[in-house]
Amino acid sequence: MIKKISEKTLFEGKWLVLKAAQMKKGDFYWDWEFIQRKNNRHAVVIIPKLIPSNRYLLIKEYRAAIDSFVIAFPAGLSEGDKIENEALRELEEESGYIGVVKSVSPILNTSPAISSSTFQAVFVEIDENLLENRKPIQKLENSESIEAILIEPEKISDFFSEMRKKGVAISSAVWYFFQKF
Repeated sequence: MIKKISEKTLFEGKWLVLKAAQMKKGDFYWDWEFIQRKNNRHAVVIIPKLIPSNRYLLIKEYRAAIDSFVIAFPAGLSEGDKIENEALRELEEESGYIGVVKSVSPILNTSPAISSSTFQAVFVEIDENLLENRKPIQKLENSESIEAILIEPEKISDFFSEMRKKGVAISSAVWYFFQKF
């Protein structure tokens, strides 16, 4: 059986903490490095679908970790306990759209091999016939550069190919969501 013997902080920044854990399995010991968020480690990922067109809303956002833009779902760190409200707030900030929560996933792990971060996926419907959704206005922070993109599911494969040719990364969550196995 694997056991964590100890844990220590290697580096602490403004937003993240790099830690090392000493691990043990039988007589074998090793160190494992991982990151944790300092504050608000729980995130929300919004999967917005426009009704009646059945298009999906994606975003193109710059991410410093990969020094590139990435195609993703709107997302953000939770600032409160009510995940539905957090999802609708993030959706409006990043895209300008107003929606209705249809369902919420259980708490999921983002990348458990390297991070303790968790998130919940929130499925949202956007009535594109509502007056406030006809010309949505983003409410971005100064540090954000986000482009809202509306895409029909049947065009997603070509869209991904086009973005990759332009050097734009594709979020694994978006890629998985649109795959038909």
